[in-house]
Amino acid sequence: MLLHASGKPVREVSLWVLMGCLAGVSSGCRSVAYYHQAALGQWHIERSKESIHQLLGDPETPEELKAKFRLIRELRQFAYWSLKLPSEHAYDSYVALHRDYVVWNVTACPEYSMEPRRWWYPFLGRLKYRGYFDPDDAHAYARELKTDGQDVTVEGVVAYSTLGWFNDPVFDTYLDWKDVAIAELLFHELSHQKVFLSGETDWNEAFALVTARAGVRAWLSTQSRWDDLREYEEDIDLEDLFIGMILETKADLESLYAFFQLPDAAGLTDVEKARQKQAVYDGFRERFAQAQSKHERLNAYAAWVDQPLNNARLSAVDTYYQWVPMFEKMLADAEGDWEAYYGSVKSLDDAGSRPGLADDL
Repeated sequence: MLLHASGKPVREVSLWVLMGCLAGVSSGCRSVAYYHQAALGQWHIERSKESIHQLLGDPETPEELKAKFRLIRELRQFAYWSLKLPSEHAYDSYVALHRDYVVWNVTACPEYSMEPRRWWYPFLGRLKYRGYFDPDDAHAYARELKTDGQDVTVEGVVAYSTLGWFNDPVFDTYLDWKDVAIAELLFHELSHQKVFLSGETDWNEAFALVTARAGVRAWLSTQSRWDDLREYEEDIDLEDLFIGMILETKADLESLYAFFQLPDAAGLTDVEKARQKQAVYDGFRERFAQAQSKHERLNAYAAWVDQPLNNARLSAVDTYYQWVPMFEKMLADAEGDWEAYYGSVKSLDDAGSRPGLADDL
């Protein structure tokens, strides 16, 4: 899950994987049902596409919507020529879903572990989430995982990348956002098409985040939109402040769960373990309240903080941010050469995949 103070309080910009439905996976009823819903969902998207070029020429298209389409055309051109991203076959169509999200992702962790469950997908390897086009299906699967004692979260996703397998459309789920937020989203998703490291959710999302931020900075600079750039940098600073509190909380939980494995903790009851776990979450909320009193714009994250907290919710955020410093350094080392930067990221494939806690079809 990607959080940003300039957009909605909770903004989802997550890679969505549908290619497995083309691989003919048939091991088990659950897998068949899962890929069936994925295939049907993508089929509905493909059937619903409308040409943006035709919509721009249609007098019935609202002017406000046309302005967004022109913005997206400008962003596609900038992404292609300046950022060297593969935008020539993406975002030239529009799909109006008339709902808040396109898909819903399920993330799960054990009750006393921050290591997320991983699901295996053909071609893509093991990823940290399971996506559904129907929220009822997502919540039904989440309830099954909770029955097994997992910490589970279901998060809405406003856009996804098919990694070039299909021409990704523009969705109505984010067209009410500010221009800068739309730019970051498109650059983020196009980054997935440029480089995708099989099975490395954390690396892929951190790479796309760093690339999108740098792309927005470059786009605003070329237009001399210095006030917007200054506001964008302030938004990033607030986002990093908030994420820092989440990562600190995650580290506290990891230390607590490591203690639970020691002989000294053998006498702890489940009630006592739960109480200590909740105390860490309460500490996070206290730190957030203190920061919120100093930075009023952190109110954008209040709704997220007010929802029930668990390992899976924190892990979903960590997926995007844990490796950001590494990719920022790689980008700086490239000294403005985008292709050199992408090449260095692709070379990470040589490092191999890190094994997950659990692999499910």
